[in-house]
Amino acid sequence: MSESSIDRNQTAFKRALQQWDGKRNQQLIQLYAQHGESKGFIDTLLEQLIHRHCQVASSWLLKYALEQQQSLSIEQRQLLCQSMLGELPWQARLHFLQCLPFVVIPDGKITLVEQFLKRGLAERNKFVRAWSYNGFYLLARQVPAFQNEVQHLLQQAINTESASVKARVRQLLKRGFITAEFKISRG
Repeated sequence: MSESSIDRNQTAFKRALQQWDGKRNQQLIQLYAQHGESKGFIDTLLEQLIHRHCQVASSWLLKYALEQQQSLSIEQRQLLCQSMLGELPWQARLHFLQCLPFVVIPDGKITLVEQFLKRGLAERNKFVRAWSYNGFYLLARQVPAFQNEVQHLLQQAINTESASVKARVRQLLKRGFITAEFKISRG
């Protein structure tokens, strides 16, 4: 594929992101089917996260790509974490949170992700709060120094959160903090 056809494909892809109706995920799945294997697909999604009218579609497609076993380079993971700093619609914040199970947070971005998760706990939307607790759980699995703090945070949530959020928190408490390396070496 020539450089100009890649550019044309990216232009068409960006236009389709902008034109998404915000409702039908099937349109996004079709976009993924058409462009998901294209060179620069993930980079284009990350670039589009700065455009308010593309944030929800781009973040959903990024989550979907990760669910389809695509992976992010260290540079892409850093950009993803950087994107969390901006003003985002709740749907984009939720999608970022749903990406975390698939992403190892770069060492230099741990504090940034922690701030993002704290903001999520203050969110009115229950989905964002529940997934923020999940994000803290994942952070504590990656960085064991957070485990005591996160354990306390989860215990507090059992006393203060809505029933739907408590259900998620209970699942996390049941899992405990066995690190991924321990699970691999044991099984």
